[in-house]
Amino acid sequence: MLITWVYLIVLLASMLVLLLVPRPFNFEESATEESRKVSIIIPARNEETNIGRCIESLTQQTYANTEIIVVDGRSEDRTREIAASFIQVTVVDEPERPEGWVGKPWACYHGYQQASGDILLFTDADTYHTPDALRQTVKQLQSSGLVTVLTSQEFKSFWEHMLTIVFFVIGIATNGSKGTDRTSIANGQYMLFERSLYEQLGTHKLVAGSIIEDLEFGTKAAKQGYPPLLISKSGLIFTRMYTSLGEILEGFGKNLALGMGIIRVQDFVKVGLLQFWGMGVLLLPLEILIDGSLSNFTIILALVGYLSHVLFLTVSEKWLTTSFSPFMVLYPVYYVVFWYVILYSVISTYLSKEIVWKGNKYTI
Repeated sequence: MLITWVYLIVLLASMLVLLLVPRPFNFEESATEESRKVSIIIPARNEETNIGRCIESLTQQTYANTEIIVVDGRSEDRTREIAASFIQVTVVDEPERPEGWVGKPWACYHGYQQASGDILLFTDADTYHTPDALRQTVKQLQSSGLVTVLTSQEFKSFWEHMLTIVFFVIGIATNGSKGTDRTSIANGQYMLFERSLYEQLGTHKLVAGSIIEDLEFGTKAAKQGYPPLLISKSGLIFTRMYTSLGEILEGFGKNLALGMGIIRVQDFVKVGLLQFWGMGVLLLPLEILIDGSLSNFTIILALVGYLSHVLFLTVSEKWLTTSFSPFMVLYPVYYVVFWYVILYSVISTYLSKEIVWKGNKYTI
């Protein structure tokens, strides 16, 4: 019965952790002046399946005083051709990358050099922006010179639902919107700056060699006294990050291990508690193995643990995606694959000393 009592304590502690995690900021919609020009900078490499939808949504913004700059990272597909087909878009080619830089920070920095607006928006090619998204986020610059948005995710295949677990683990490990003395979240899918603050912080030179440049930018900005305003506004901006398990491995394989290196011990403990909560289904075979029998209390507690975790993940996915799905009943399968992704990330990062992303190789 000892392991059953331990699990009960873990279950209660997990509830406390969830209650104490700071939530992202939400806001009420309001009018915004358009006197200030916004330069929208999109770094893109091999994004032919996404870039058209992204640009189309940006050309339909209710905030009209914009320019759109696509920085093509030597794409091997039709990315550049599609971007250039929009008359509202300026396409620039990413120059040879200097030593010490990695791809995305370099592309963002080059886009900034072409920009004329006094507000800068760095956004990814796989995003979709609802018509009022820019107007509403520009309004928030009044309270912070750096606004970043948690985008709504689009899950269309079985393995993409595993990202619900990835995102909640990242949120717990970084102490949500409040951040820690070592981390402060910024989401590279949508980072909106006052140009003057961006330049004051050091531009993307600040994170020139970083694979996880958004987290590092947010953290360094916070340490300089300018923490990002992290916004969660369901249905404002959408993105489909990955379409298959292979893409998830490549995408998170490049940064989970690096991110683990800056997480505090106490935040690892919180993540561990939540993982243990999710493993309540193992109570039954463990008690049989240890005690040779199974109590009714253990059966009930295992069922409560499983169903409560299903509910938690289902609600989390609703918040992430704006829609409910039944996939979280299979969360033990997702956990197994999640830990495989972490193991893959650690091995590929620290043993091979090399990261591959968008066809480019980086030595770490």
